[in-house]
Amino acid sequence: MNSETATPSLGLARQSLPLKLLAVHDESGMYRTDRHFVTGFVFVDERHAGSLLAGMRAARERFDYWRELHYCRIKGIGTAKAKTAAVWFDELDLAMGAGLAKAYVLAVDTRVPSFDHDRFRGRPHRAYNRFTRMALEVGIRWLYGTDSRLSLRVLSDGKSRRPGGDDEDPASGDNFCSYLPLMTRRRAIAEREWPSVVFSPGLVEEVRPGAHHIECGPECELVQLSDLVVSSAGAAIRGPSRQAGRRELARRAGAWIRAGEGSNWDRPSDRFRTFRGGLFLPGAEDAWPKRLPLKVDLCAGPGQEALFSLADLPAEDRVGTPPPPT
Repeated sequence: MNSETATPSLGLARQSLPLKLLAVHDESGMYRTDRHFVTGFVFVDERHAGSLLAGMRAARERFDYWRELHYCRIKGIGTAKAKTAAVWFDELDLAMGAGLAKAYVLAVDTRVPSFDHDRFRGRPHRAYNRFTRMALEVGIRWLYGTDSRLSLRVLSDGKSRRPGGDDEDPASGDNFCSYLPLMTRRRAIAEREWPSVVFSPGLVEEVRPGAHHIECGPECELVQLSDLVVSSAGAAIRGPSRQAGRRELARRAGAWIRAGEGSNWDRPSDRFRTFRGGLFLPGAEDAWPKRLPLKVDLCAGPGQEALFSLADLPAEDRVGTPPPPT
């Protein structure tokens, strides 16, 4: 088994029909410009996506906010945009608690001395695609390793990292949309302990959020949710923003990351298989997996109730947290 994405043997549950998932991708940071390039997926059970989307829609109506929700444009915590994003996190929290959604984020240390950047010289899109493929593969194995059959529909914010767009010839364009399902399916077929994985359709569907969202479709809304989750996780790793709204989302993403690192396989809530983050050091002998570094104060900011309470976090991240009531 490839050591980059190896996970413990899980044993597959009996399952007659495939679990249909929406795998919604986004990324945060620039390859080599930022030390940590972060890429990840929010996985949503397609059969029950309506409840999550209804809560997200209700938040838009409550705060009368109908423009694109983009992490980097959030400022003050009291704005309609920030309030809508915070409720979206609440709704995702509830969906994760019900087992209807999960998330995986991968941070790649692009400045570790062992990273062979010549491998991607002149072809940076291959680095983005390679690491996003890793995030998808690990997300599947870690979060859904006990399922026997999966059917994935992959969505991503439409973007091209090289002139030429999506192209079958990687030398002339970015083949992200075809590469990701093709290579992940090959991996699933080659390794016996994987679930059966099919992609329907067999290409990544690119979604381009518009300016106004009164009649925005579910794919468009979920792509914006993934942007908030992955970018907030990236901010938690790189350091807090000066903007209070972004800082609060980063704090909540950091709390999800830490609570998802449980090492005890018998934790009753199984929280460590709901939201997971990993750090990859390319080329290092002990490249994988590593605990994500966080540079955000998990105990600061308004105390919104979350699925993963601070009491579940490791002691080093709970400094200054008041003791629980007796």
